[in-house]
Amino acid sequence: MSADTLARPQAPAARIPLVSGQERRFFTAALAVIVGATALTTWITGFNPLAALAGMPSALGFVAADYLPPTVNNGGLLARALVETVALALTSTLVASALAFLAALIGCRAVSPLPWAAPIVRGFATLVRNIPDLVWAVILFTAMGFGFHVGFAALTLGTFGFLTRAFIESMDEVSADTTETLAAVGASFPQRVMQSIVPSFTKDFIAWFLYCIEVSIRGATIVGMLGGGGVGMLLNGELGLARWRPRAMGTILILAVLVIAVDLLTSYLRTKLLNPSAARSAADRSESALVVRRGRIAVTQRGRDREVNLFLLCALALSLAAFWPIRDASWGRLLTDFPHLSRTLFELASLDFSAWDRTWTSFLDTMGIAVLSTVYSAILALLIAPFATRNLVRNPVGPALITSVATLIRTIPNPVLVMMAIAPFGLGVTPGIIGLTLSSTAFFVRVFVQGYEDVPDETIEALQATGAGRVQVFLSAMLPASRSHMVAWIGMRFEMNFMGSAILGMVGAGGVGGVINEAVRGRQFGVAGVAILLVFVFAFALELTMAKVKRTYIR
Repeated sequence: MSADTLARPQAPAARIPLVSGQERRFFTAALAVIVGATALTTWITGFNPLAALAGMPSALGFVAADYLPPTVNNGGLLARALVETVALALTSTLVASALAFLAALIGCRAVSPLPWAAPIVRGFATLVRNIPDLVWAVILFTAMGFGFHVGFAALTLGTFGFLTRAFIESMDEVSADTTETLAAVGASFPQRVMQSIVPSFTKDFIAWFLYCIEVSIRGATIVGMLGGGGVGMLLNGELGLARWRPRAMGTILILAVLVIAVDLLTSYLRTKLLNPSAARSAADRSESALVVRRGRIAVTQRGRDREVNLFLLCALALSLAAFWPIRDASWGRLLTDFPHLSRTLFELASLDFSAWDRTWTSFLDTMGIAVLSTVYSAILALLIAPFATRNLVRNPVGPALITSVATLIRTIPNPVLVMMAIAPFGLGVTPGIIGLTLSSTAFFVRVFVQGYEDVPDETIEALQATGAGRVQVFLSAMLPASRSHMVAWIGMRFEMNFMGSAILGMVGAGGVGGVINEAVRGRQFGVAGVAILLVFVFAFALELTMAKVKRTYIR
């Protein structure tokens, strides 16, 4: 190298932006939309966050005075109700999983024996999925009466819609080459399913099955509050009487222990059964062979995962056994009352716009509850989550305490949180926003912390070696690295909060749920049909929008 080259000043290296121009424009536009939506929905709902914040001390005092100390004076009744709730969750998930698997085989374009029926199956699953479970429950209870059998039907229907979509998406990811190869050598439809779909799909089936067990425990509680039996019905009665509220708190805490235990069990099973590092390669698991014998195709499977098969067998046995605690339900009425349900659905489809003004105003309140609860909870979680991040906070007590409180709040169904907020804050959108904000904050704290803790220790140590403090480490490394992760979770939670806010009116929190509940119970099914249609159209449009945003902008 010459002296001239050494003496010549070097041009500064071009900086590589951490965020692309497209991503920067997206995040800027998203922030503008969030600010605008927050301002608009605040004006629409009339919600005053400062007044709500000022009322929190008195609300906490009310809860302490009315709900504490928790008591359990009905241990036998409570134990039976908890068993019934778990039984409803297990049986509905089992039946919904089986039906969704069969429906997904028809809806999956790669393997469907009836290609013309695939759009019909997908459309029906979309319809069922984008109407809140509690709305289906109200419709079924009105048409078929109360009882375990109706609660079972409501839970099964909601889970079926969710799982059908999930199963179809999983099956669509299976290579079409495999199914085409099997078809080319003469494999029948059952053989193509067993040798192409099942080996690649089993792990996804287990993951979704376990997830739905977790969700169905909470769902069975909510459906029970409307008349589906179990701990929900018991809790609804305890919350309605002031002298029983300490007992209600005891029931809530025991229910929380049950939900946490189920979550821990399913998490362990996921790690044991689905962890790629603990299992053989996917190629080994799905290895198959085609043997032609006497003109027939004998398809053999090698490398079966014994643990997976054992789990599936045990899950089937346990779910079937779960029918025993609810054996006295009026199962025959599911068939005999079907004509009443058909007539109710027909009347719902006969739209009545006579109450349009009230329906639209209530729908706007529902959107406001969803937007404001999502925004406020995301802000709160941004402030709280850093103190629960173990690789950022040296003292483990803080993260453990915050995580424990968040876990406890997440186990409480949203309608229960809202009912507890109604007494100090009154009826209307305020308790709905507060209840959903509490639940969503607990959710965001968990997922944000997971994103922060995924930042490599080497990155944190490198920054600390340059003298960076914890605040700088968080702002320079953790927050940028988790940005896409956080945006994806916020979008998903907004979808969940819209569906949740659509039903909170049924317990007095305002919104379109109140219109649906009153119209159905007053047998004004056409009015309820209009409100349900609004919920479905917005939920479906939101689902499509978020899917496109994730594909385009979220890494």
